[in-house]
Amino acid sequence: AFAGLGNAVFSVSADQSYDDAGQFVVEPDLDTLIVLERERSVSGAVTVLAPNWRRALSVTLGGGMTWRNRQLLDETLQPSQDFSLNRETIRLANYRASINLNSTRSHAFQMGMARGASVFLFGGIEQELAVPDSLSGVEGLDRSLAETQGQLRGAIPLWGGGYARHVLALRLSGGAATGPGAGPLHYRVGGASGQREPLTGLELFGGNFIFFPVRGYETSSRFGRYAWSASAEYRFPLWLVNRGLGAWPLHLDRAVGSLFFDAGNAWGPDVWPTGFQNPLRTALASAGAEVTVELLGLYDIVVRLRGGVGFPLIEGDDPRAWLRVGMPF
Repeated sequence: AFAGLGNAVFSVSADQSYDDAGQFVVEPDLDTLIVLERERSVSGAVTVLAPNWRRALSVTLGGGMTWRNRQLLDETLQPSQDFSLNRETIRLANYRASINLNSTRSHAFQMGMARGASVFLFGGIEQELAVPDSLSGVEGLDRSLAETQGQLRGAIPLWGGGYARHVLALRLSGGAATGPGAGPLHYRVGGASGQREPLTGLELFGGNFIFFPVRGYETSSRFGRYAWSASAEYRFPLWLVNRGLGAWPLHLDRAVGSLFFDAGNAWGPDVWPTGFQNPLRTALASAGAEVTVELLGLYDIVVRLRGGVGFPLIEGDDPRAWLRVGMPF
């Protein structure tokens, strides 16, 4: 990213990832094949900033190219010698725009936002290039789609008691995708959101960001081309420790607790071309508690380590525990 002009900020990025793109059984020998998808992308963006004393506004316009290569693996996870896909590589162009308006702020000794609200809106178009005319617009074969996402977050300070004020934190996320490429696995609902651990930069403790979290469930407990999730948290101070471990480069600062309620759902399309049905089902819901501890590593790097347990209220699974880095939102 280049901010030498002050405003706007110009950025470029490149990424490569591998993912499991599903599996299927081939007759007559009932061979099981697994689809391994490699995705490479390059993109650029321009962000215009408009901050003032009480809020920060940013508008981003961007676009890029994506190459997806899919390969068939056999039961031993080796490339299949007997089967191949008709189109192993596809190219896509994408265009996107987003708006972020943020007036949240934190106070002394607080963890996370303590007052204010933020709104994030995103819209994007992804178009498959060089798709055959016979496949243009065909669900499941043409990867073109359009989508929009949004998130609203807020914090309301409550009363004192302890070393900081108690806070009610709220979050609402939603998304919708249309077009032939918007399949049943476009959005996934469930799981506990996190981030990379800043001491090593690695995704320890399952540290990946989740746009539609519902704690106490697996990350794909609901999926579809339409999704939403919501959270309400009551956050309160626990301990103000402010002690280190002798000369070791690790300092324990403070801890906060929270009681939460999460809900969310995803669905659609009702029937995919393969015959897979994904109608609207009962929304997930969970309740639970978390404790977040703030540490100082190597005398300079702040690490917020969060542990919790969630109790599913729908579909009666067992309670689920997790350990993450960072605040949930």
